[in-house]
Amino acid sequence: TWSSDGSETGQGWKICATPAPLTTPAPGSTWEVVAGSCTQECWITVPEGMGPIRVLAFDTERYHDILYVDGARYHGSYSPHGVTPTSNYIVWSSDGIVPGPGWKICLTSI
Repeated sequence: TWSSDGSETGQGWKICATPAPLTTPAPGSTWEVVAGSCTQECWITVPEGMGPIRVLAFDTERYHDILYVDGARYHGSYSPHGVTPTSNYIVWSSDGIVPGPGWKICLTSI
């Protein structure tokens, strides 16, 4: 479980492959997957009151390394920037064969 009182901010943290769902960081924190670091499926719990996703970087292997938000598929340079998740999870899935540079997204609150 991740929690923060929000009094200080840092560079954020990285999510790597795990078969179990992950609890999200506090709004304003950063999620990042870099090339080759997540070659399975990651489930990211969407916090209550989450606002639109702010994409800082997004470049994955087209059609094979996919970020799912509310069932929509984001891959290649097509990112979920500005999308407000309404489901309980964001899912990252990668075949790990030809990794792209990865992605970096920031949580916002409404």
